[in-house]
Order: sequence, then structure tokens, then C-alpha cells
Amino acid sequence: MALYYLKEADGDKEPVPSLGGNQPRGLFALLIVASFTIILLASIMQLLGLTWPLEGRLLQKIPPSILPKLPPAASLRLLELPSTHGSISSLDVAMALRGLGKLHPAQILIASTVIMDQESAPLLPGVLQTIRAEGIDVIQAREFSKDTGYHSVPLCRYDPPSWIRLPLTLESVPGKISNKGEGCFLPRETDPPKGIQLFAQTGNGEVIGSVWWELLRKIVWEDKDDSMLHDLPIWLLAGSLLVAPGHTPIFLTQGGMIPIFETGSSTLQSVTLDDFLLDIEQKERGEKSADLDTLLNDSLVILGTSSERPFVDTFQQLDMRLSWKHLSWVHQLFLAVGCLLFLFIGVTSGRIPSLIIAVLTIVATTAIVLLSLRHGILIPWLGPVFLSLGLLIRWMLPK
Repeated sequence: MALYYLKEADGDKEPVPSLGGNQPRGLFALLIVASFTIILLASIMQLLGLTWPLEGRLLQKIPPSILPKLPPAASLRLLELPSTHGSISSLDVAMALRGLGKLHPAQILIASTVIMDQESAPLLPGVLQTIRAEGIDVIQAREFSKDTGYHSVPLCRYDPPSWIRLPLTLESVPGKISNKGEGCFLPRETDPPKGIQLFAQTGNGEVIGSVWWELLRKIVWEDKDDSMLHDLPIWLLAGSLLVAPGHTPIFLTQGGMIPIFETGSSTLQSVTLDDFLLDIEQKERGEKSADLDTLLNDSLVILGTSSERPFVDTFQQLDMRLSWKHLSWVHQLFLAVGCLLFLFIGVTSGRIPSLIIAVLTIVATTAIVLLSLRHGILIPWLGPVFLSLGLLIRWMLPK
């Protein structure tokens, strides 16, 4: 008897699910999109200066031999006067100015409201006239009145359409623009302070500057290494971003204020009025006071109360930040586009090319960053770091 059996055809077997397929291609696409987004966001953050807190801490850990000899920072000194409801008396101001006239400060800024009493009111104008005749510039705010004249603010502004930005809300103060002389206003105190007010506007909508704007101008446009920074403009973009020469961006609050920085690592040097007058008395008796001369000579002295200390400390930290230069925004955008291009080339070329590009990027970025630091320039480094990280992840993936 013939035996018959059925042979199962190979095509009749149940197909085994494949672990390959489009999975690697999907991983590559996900890697490109994720890395593209991270590099773009990192580049924008550095362009807007949002990474400075991290960069400032990293710069403090770098050996001083690598860092350049930066231009000398502005010597800001606070002379603390007794406070009466947040104001200072004209007698204290007159005594402080008389003592400063025996030294050689570069400039004096009166940062608090001065109370004019009957006894010392005639004394202060004479002391101001004497100290200015000695070549020491004294910056003092004008009183609020409809006849007060302010000088215009040398500021380049760009305001995008109102539907894509928040309007800049400036305090309205009485007065008008005048070309007869320089004039600034003293911001009204708030408790707690909302920030350092730079701008206000007159009834006609003209932008004027505060005493703190005058201090910022002094810091920004101070000639450092004969660079003639006063020829370069300060830009105010969208009422929220102040861009100083050297392409350093500073974010402002909606009211045109500089946020108050933390004072944990404050190096601000200050002296009280009592100690100052005691040292001046010793100097008049012929006793040497080297500490006082070193502290105040060629310095920008701020006359104020202890409540102005966070403001002055913020400007001191800001001056440290402004001493570093940055690439122009066009160059930073070109660098970001280059990182995105190398990312796409490395991910689509395979494991070995991605590893080679990653290693070359790390080496080149390290060398260029160290070289630029020697010249006082901070280049965008966060984008290349994420580029290298994305390419290393591609190298660890299967072919």
C-alpha cells in the first residue's frame, strides 16, 4: 500500500515578527529631531545671555594663568550715610563732599533723596560748586517739577509690532527734555525693591534716564584699553533686552528695570560716614591714611544709604560681565547653523564618521574656547557640546 503524506510548504509557516524593519531609521529620525531642538535652544540661550550664571561660575574655577588680563573693573565704592525714612540730610552730604574734595575720586553720584534743612541748606550748594571747580563731577538727580529739564537718553531702540511683544511700561514723571545741561531723575523707592529703574518718560512720551542709567553709562562707555567704547551704541530691543557694546545682552523687567543680582559673593567695598570723617580728620592732622586713599582715589563714589548696597553690588557684578566680549549675533547664528549641518551629516553618514566628527568637534571647541578666553572673548560653546553628545549617541546605535 502506498503511503501518502502532506509536506508543509515553507510559505505556509506563520511569519516570525522582525525586530529590525524601520526601527533604526526611526531612532535616527528621533535623534536628529531631539538634537536639532536642543542645539537650537542652547544657541538661543547663549545668544540672549541666559547662560551667564553658569559661565560666571565656570570662569571662577579656571586657573588664572589661562584667563586674560581683563581691563580694570570700575572702582565702585559706597559711602553709607545715615538714613532718615530712606533719605539723607543735606548736612551729611555736605560733610561727605567736603571730605571727598580732599581726595581724588573720579566721580561722585548722589543716589538718595536729600532733605534740605534750614541750617545746612545754604551750605550744600557752596560745597557742590567748590568740588566741581576742582574737576570732580557730581551726578545729582533733578527735583520733580513741570519745569525740570532732562537730557535725552543716547539709546538706539527697536520695537517690533505690538502684537508680538509686551509693551514697555515706563513711569511718567513731570518735566521735559532740555539741551541746556545734563539732568536725570531719582527713582521712587519701593519696599521690597522691584529692580534698578533705568528709564522713565515725560508727559510728552520722551524717554529720560535715572541716576542709575548715568552709572551704567559710566561703566559701559568707560575707555578700557583705549577701545573708545563711547562711540558704540547701546540698544534696547523690544523694551526688554538691553544690548551693550561687546554684544552683551541684559534682560530688563517690564518696567525697564535691571533685576537685582544675588549678593552672596559680594566684593563691594563700603565705608560709613563716621569712619570716613574720622579718617579725614586724621588726614588733616597730618596722619597718613593709606587705606582711605587706596579705597576712594580714582573711584566712582556713591553717596547713599545701606539700602543702596544691593543696587551698587549689582552694578559691580554687571561690570564684571561687561568686561567679557561676545561674538556678534550674526556670527553666533552662523555657528548654530554649522552645528545643525554637522549633526545631519554625522547622523546620516554612519557610526565611524559620526565618531570622527564628535571627536574633532570636542578638540576644536576646547582649543578655540581656550584661545578666545585669552583674548577676553566668550564664544558659544553649549551648541558644540550638544552636537558632540548627539553624534556620540549615534555612534553607540546599531548600523
